[in-house]
Amino acid sequence: MQDPDYDLVILGGSSTARYAALRAVRHYARVALIEPEPPKPLSFFVQTLTQVGQIAQTLRRSDQWGLSTSSPALNWSALQARMAIAHPILDEAQSLDLLAAAGVDVVVSPGAFVRRPQLGVAVEDRVLRSRAYLLAPASQPTLPSTLPALSEIHGLTVDHLHDQSWKTPPARLVILGHDPMSLELAQSFNRLGSQVTLLVPAAQLLPSLEPESSRLLQAVLEAEGVTVIPSAPIHQIRQRLEAPGKPIEIRLGDQPLIADELLLSMGRQINLTNWNLEAIALPWQPQGVPVNPYLQTSHPRVFACGEALGGYFLPHLARYEADLAVRNALFRVTRKTDYHSVPWVIFTQPQVTQVGFTSLQAQKYYGSAMMRLSVPFKGLERAIATDETTGFCQILVQPNGKILGAHAVGANASEWIGAIALAIQSKLNIKALARLPMVSPSFAEGVSAIATQWEDQRRAPQRDWIEAWLGWGRSWSR
Repeated sequence: MQDPDYDLVILGGSSTARYAALRAVRHYARVALIEPEPPKPLSFFVQTLTQVGQIAQTLRRSDQWGLSTSSPALNWSALQARMAIAHPILDEAQSLDLLAAAGVDVVVSPGAFVRRPQLGVAVEDRVLRSRAYLLAPASQPTLPSTLPALSEIHGLTVDHLHDQSWKTPPARLVILGHDPMSLELAQSFNRLGSQVTLLVPAAQLLPSLEPESSRLLQAVLEAEGVTVIPSAPIHQIRQRLEAPGKPIEIRLGDQPLIADELLLSMGRQINLTNWNLEAIALPWQPQGVPVNPYLQTSHPRVFACGEALGGYFLPHLARYEADLAVRNALFRVTRKTDYHSVPWVIFTQPQVTQVGFTSLQAQKYYGSAMMRLSVPFKGLERAIATDETTGFCQILVQPNGKILGAHAVGANASEWIGAIALAIQSKLNIKALARLPMVSPSFAEGVSAIATQWEDQRRAPQRDWIEAWLGWGRSWSR
C-alpha cells in the first residue's frame, strides 16, 4: 500500500480553509489546499459598511460636541474603490503566495474524493493521498423556497452587495433576515440614508440571543429609524414591472410594503455535490455536515469546520473550529469542542455579545442557585464621556462565584468580553475578575463593577462580624 503524500489535505474555498492550512504547516505538517475558487470578501465588506455607517452617525451628532458639519451622503462607487484598495492588504496575510511560501501545496482547481484503491482526492490529473482530510468550504446565501414568488423577483443577497452599481444606497430597502449580518446591515443602511424595514421571521431578532439584549437592540434600531417587524407573515412578493423603477411589493397583510431593493440575509448553506462525498459514504445536507464533538465526520479520517457545519457566519468561531480540527486531524483525536466558552458578537452600535449560558438556560439548569449581577453603562465614566451610555453588562454566577455566562449590549463589548470568556474557559471564580486591574476610564470597568457587586453581596452576611473586628482594631489603636 502506497504511503500518503500529505498529513492533511484541505478542501477549501473559504478564508477558514486558508487559515487552517497556515495553522497546519506551523505544526510542521505536509499540507495541500484545494481551492476551487477564491473566498468572497463577505465579512470584510459588511464590517466596512458598518464602519461607514458609524462615521455617518457620528457626523450627524457632531453638534452635540460643539462641531458643525454638513449632512453625510454616501458615494457608493467611492466605497467600492476603498474596498478594492483595502481588501488586498487584508488578504495578503492569507494570500495563496504566502501559503505556498510557507510550504502549503496550493491547488486552484475543483477536487473530488475517490477510492481506487486507497482514499484520496482527485484533482486535475493526479490523486492526492493524505493521512487526514478537512472540509472547509465556502457557503452560499440561503434562498428559502417557502416564500411566494421569490424566484421571480430581483432580490439581492449579501454576497453580491459589493458588486452593485448604485450611485447611492437604495431609498427604500427591505431586509428579510434572521442572522447577525441582517441586523448589522439594517443599522448601517439606515444610517447611510435608506428607509429600512427589517422583516424578522421569529418573535425576537435572533432565537439564540439573550431576550434582554434582543429587546434593547430592537429599541435602538427603532429609535434610529429602522422599522422592525417580528414574526412577519409574508403572503405575497411581486415586482411591479409596470411602475417606474420596477419596485418590489411585499404583502404582509392588507397594506403593501414597497421597496426599491429586497435584501435577503436568511442564513447560509453549503453545496458539496461536486466533492463526491458518496465515495466515502459521508452524509451531508445543505444545512451542514454532521460531526462529533471532535469535529470528526462519520469517516474517521475526514474532519470538518467553519461554514461546513452550518449555523451563523461567525469568522472567529470558524477559526476556533479550524484550530481544533487541525490538531485532532494531525495528532491524536483528544480535544472536544467547547462552545460554552466561545463568545460571539453582533457588530451593531452598540455591540451585542454573549458567552456561556443565557439567563433562560442558566435558570433551567441551576434554578434559584443562579444570581444575576448587572451594571448599566450610564454609570461608567467612559460611557458618559463618549455619549455611549446605552447598554449594560450582566454576568450570571452561582453563589460560590462560578461564572455561568455573560451577555452585554454596549460600546466596544467585543473588546472586553474575552476576559469573561477566558475566566469561563479556565474555570476561574468571579473573584479573579474582581482582582483583575482594568484600564480606567474604560468600558471594561463594568466587569470590575459586577465582580465588586458579588463581593459586596458575599460580605453582607458577615457585616456584624466585620464591624466588630474593625471596632476591636480601633480600640487597640488608641
